[in-house]
Amino acid sequence: MTHTLLQNPEILKKLFHPKGWDKFEPLDPNTRNIAVEVDPNIFIRGLLYPAAAHSPAILFFHSNNETVADLDAFADFFIQMGITLLLIDYRGYGISDGIPTAINLLSDALKVFLATEHIFKSNNLNPERLYVLGRCLGAAAALEVAFHAKDKIAGVILESGFAETLPLLERLGIDISQLDEERDGFGNALKISRITVPTLIVHGKEDFLISPEQAEKLYRNSGALEKQIVLIPKVSHNNLMIVGVSQGKSPYFEAIRKFIFNK
Repeated sequence: MTHTLLQNPEILKKLFHPKGWDKFEPLDPNTRNIAVEVDPNIFIRGLLYPAAAHSPAILFFHSNNETVADLDAFADFFIQMGITLLLIDYRGYGISDGIPTAINLLSDALKVFLATEHIFKSNNLNPERLYVLGRCLGAAAALEVAFHAKDKIAGVILESGFAETLPLLERLGIDISQLDEERDGFGNALKISRITVPTLIVHGKEDFLISPEQAEKLYRNSGALEKQIVLIPKVSHNNLMIVGVSQGKSPYFEAIRKFIFNK
């Protein structure tokens, strides 16, 4: 997988939609600003939402059309469950430096993962377990981390994720006639087949952008002995996190709670 054709500027314009959050103030006053140097003088930034010192933690990679700021309102749901949350942007997103590319998405994700020990320690945290979560395009980043981290993480969570890259690109309006899944794709199906840590796949049954069939392919390909798939009815791509929240019966957060705490 060279990702060479994914680096085409016209493809990158449709794959990434960076936006800023320079005037954003987190709702939680305990939130910490995070910066990771991924290349000389290139920093990607995010926010750390601490729970208790030894609480399990999630490293969260968001979708291509949102930033850390867009997820701030949901951070408290993780904290209330007793989960420390580390949200990280991509290059060019939020107040991060640089320009997002397919190659940088993967390489930066690994560099952030390698920096997590320092990030937690410098904020007086020592999570008993670390999970990686990828939402939509972030699934590629999460699987890249899980593929290389192996048993250094406790598990992987894929939200609205995809096994095959080309159907997503086509749905985004990209001409895929010159692309080859094996050569140019992110390789999610192959990577998940070699990931053996516990795996949770959450997807909306009415997802219009990434079909539930992609979630099912991820589940079938998963090499984990402990794996589960949660397909949420009457839920689409953009409302997976919010359905049921106001009634205190969110199937999304309940699936994550059961997965991490095994109850």
